[in-house]
Amino acid sequence: MASSSDSSPSDDVDTKTIFSYLFQVAYNEVIPQQAQHTARLRVIAQRIPRDDHAVSLANAALSIYDGPDEWLSAELPAHYGAAAVRDRSLKPPGLLPELWLTILDHVLDWDPVSRHTTLLSLCLSSPGLRSLAQPVLWKNPRDLDTIQRQLRFRYAVALRPDIAATVKKLSLLWNLYGVNNDLIVSILRGCSGVKSLSLQRVSRDLPVSDDWFSHHDAEAFCQMCESLPRLRSLCFRSGTDLGWCDTGEEIERRCATTFASLDHLTLEGREWLTGPSLKHISRLTSISIDTDGHHGALEQIAKRCPQLQEVSIPSPAFCPEDIIDLSHFSPNLRRLAFCGLWIEESPNISASVLPRVLPHWPLLEKLDIGIFYQTTSSCLQALASPSMASLRYLALNHIDRSSDVTEQLIVAVIRRHASTLTFLSLNYFSALYTDEVLSVCASASRLKILHLLKWPRRPGDDAPSVQYPGVDAAAIDSLLDACPKLLYISNLLRRRSATPERWLARKRILEQLKYPEWENFYREYQDEVDYDPE
Repeated sequence: MASSSDSSPSDDVDTKTIFSYLFQVAYNEVIPQQAQHTARLRVIAQRIPRDDHAVSLANAALSIYDGPDEWLSAELPAHYGAAAVRDRSLKPPGLLPELWLTILDHVLDWDPVSRHTTLLSLCLSSPGLRSLAQPVLWKNPRDLDTIQRQLRFRYAVALRPDIAATVKKLSLLWNLYGVNNDLIVSILRGCSGVKSLSLQRVSRDLPVSDDWFSHHDAEAFCQMCESLPRLRSLCFRSGTDLGWCDTGEEIERRCATTFASLDHLTLEGREWLTGPSLKHISRLTSISIDTDGHHGALEQIAKRCPQLQEVSIPSPAFCPEDIIDLSHFSPNLRRLAFCGLWIEESPNISASVLPRVLPHWPLLEKLDIGIFYQTTSSCLQALASPSMASLRYLALNHIDRSSDVTEQLIVAVIRRHASTLTFLSLNYFSALYTDEVLSVCASASRLKILHLLKWPRRPGDDAPSVQYPGVDAAAIDSLLDACPKLLYISNLLRRRSATPERWLARKRILEQLKYPEWENFYREYQDEVDYDPE
């Protein structure tokens, strides 16, 4: 790159002209004269060979002009204009580079939004800090959840292919009917080092719930997989009623190597991808599956993947027999989450599943049972059994209202796992919270999140005296000292505390931490976490 002292006024003008054209593209002002401006950019790139930076800008702009027409309607960020400023120094201001790297390590522990904002600010603050923070920012960029953001990222990939090679994780919007197929493929070809890919097949602009997965979409998906030889984690989610043509054989043939290399797989949508992928998986340690029409899929997954450690089922898509079959072939399972089970006969069949499968998982650490599975007294007895694995995470979101579920059973479950629990969430149909329940919670010294709620909340349930009729403020506040790591309790429980400000201060600490279980919990209970009648 030429120094500022060596650059001529005409060079600066031409560099600014490049940005002027780019910003005009962003606001649809030059599309009718696309050929004219493409030629102008080529002339600029040839006239200033001494300025490598300007040449790369021109070439990146040309790659956008030469792309599909729908790319041209996107918006480019204003801060790209600042990149034309010549580097004055590669030394970060004020501190040694080693100290700045230590600060960056600390920033990486923040929540995703704060982390991204801070890294971006560091990149724009000085050339020296940009050289340190930019590779970190690129390693895990923000979600590309609009075509506009994808276009901006595509431009950056063309501008800096050396840094694009450092990208390890991408999350992209895949528009309905494959509107942005070519754009996604172009991005992934420039980021061949990606190890984790998330595709969201939804529409942010169209109020439609239907979609169609065509041969063109299948070709694009195959090209995506072929562009990422290091891919280890694949997530596909569809929020629409997705129809599809017969593309299974092509996907199975061309993506077999990708599926065989995956460690983590998330399939939440329809079954166009489930069949082809399950035939080749062999090294999965984690899977989240939510598809209809695949009875026996869990058994097939467990048999093919002996190292399976985590299974998540976000909707009641599987019957009790599927969970029982899974337990017979997954002795290494550590984390299980399911929303509920598909029951065609008596609900008693569902209630008997948990006591039958728990003994098969001696290494289980996390158990998250959703609202479509009634946790009965027999389930609680199994959880309180001495032979039960010690849980670190326990969430029971639909404890049966029947009279045989007693306070003593709840206490026995908590006491059994108190030495290891960091996360406890219990939702009842009746208020069984007493001083004795909180007293046994106090013995869980490692606890970070405690969520106790009468569910569902009815009119008048806002009052803490209704939610927790047998709980004294002193019992709540005793948790502050007994559980020094406890950072969150239910808002209504906090309101009954004599020192609610101390609990609120702890919650603020938690919100700044990189704690995946909190992020998952917040997504599921956002209304409850943010809800405060005061």
